[in-house]
Amino acid sequence: MKGLRSSLGLGLLLGASTIFLGGEAKANEFIYAAGRDGNIYEVNLQLPRSFSFVTSTGFTGVTGTGVANGLAVDRVRNSLFYFDPNGNLQVLRRDQPIEQVATATQLSLTAQPQNAAFYNGDLWFFTRTSNVLNRIGFTYSGNTPVFNPADSEQFTLSSVPNDQTVGNVNSNSFGDIAITSDGLLFAATSYANPALGTGINDGRFFQLNLTILNETAINASYTPLDASLGIGNLQIAFNPNYDVLYGNGNPGNWVTIDVTNGNTADLSPTFTTVSPGGSLPNAAGFADLSDSATTVSIPAPLPVLGATVAFGWSRKLRKRINSSLRSE
Repeated sequence: MKGLRSSLGLGLLLGASTIFLGGEAKANEFIYAAGRDGNIYEVNLQLPRSFSFVTSTGFTGVTGTGVANGLAVDRVRNSLFYFDPNGNLQVLRRDQPIEQVATATQLSLTAQPQNAAFYNGDLWFFTRTSNVLNRIGFTYSGNTPVFNPADSEQFTLSSVPNDQTVGNVNSNSFGDIAITSDGLLFAATSYANPALGTGINDGRFFQLNLTILNETAINASYTPLDASLGIGNLQIAFNPNYDVLYGNGNPGNWVTIDVTNGNTADLSPTFTTVSPGGSLPNAAGFADLSDSATTVSIPAPLPVLGATVAFGWSRKLRKRINSSLRSE
């Protein structure tokens, strides 16, 4: 009985740590998602699948001031980048508060990007509803990223369809992008497809080879894969080994994507999440996913007040458990 009670006490303490400190999940695939309520969530696609709250971004979602978008993970430094609704670039790092890396003005943005991915130490994203691909470089002060305009550039991909007509299949709006460790960028675009019903988004699926992306071969890097995904506003992310591409769209179902043709297949067993702040059927998926899973969790920063409360609460619980054990 004493051993059982000891285990129970330890379990309670661990539970308190998880509740208050955002403790590590047990799986080794962590995908980060932008909720439609303005917050960021951690998705576990290994069984048993689940998702949990990570942190508030300070914004209040689609009915308020907007959502986070353009999530991307730097797996080397275990950092999560995202664009706030004003187009400013933010970063969440382990045990640190959210910090602003660059303003929308510094990045020459007039609208929040809706896609992003991290590759070779740089952040990549398409300017909103355009065929302009941006590479953002950083210098580092310790582990803190500092925007480096001298190591940043833009590529205008004239071969990527960019018809601005509303509802046209060629409109290069997103959707999401994800990049393999070998430099292959996969993009899922989004557009209003009347054939699928009012408010339903379809999209194209294409590939860019960033290793040959230069002024002389810029268009040769583009490969169209699927002209009609048939799934709403698909957000995408690779697994840690970059050999499985996941997708999440409306009405919230999770799929795997064949990178050769864009065909999708439901996870087995099926997994469906309604994004916090979202609604069925047309706004149930997450607003965005980080570009790849990381094997190390990026927990929410712990507020000073939260730390004090957690420490005091855990001390009281530990004292109570120890007192109970001594009385046996």
